[in-house]
Amino acid sequence: MLFYNFTSGSSAVLILICMFLQQGRDVVNYIQNELEALEREQKQIDKQAALLEKDLRRVMESGIVWRGD
Repeated sequence: MLFYNFTSGSSAVLILICMFLQQGRDVVNYIQNELEALEREQKQIDKQAALLEKDLRRVMESGIVWRGD
């Protein structure tokens, strides 16, 4: 257990602790926001991939040969 003798310099220590805790919360918020953005992007990619897969299957089943010339 940590005991601290609060003296005249203790306010500076408390300020530093509060700043450190706020930075930690800021980092957590940043990470959460980035993860949410990545999840939204992944959903968009998945939707587009599903559409492209349908198109590809349709072309493959039609027997049409495509040349990329």
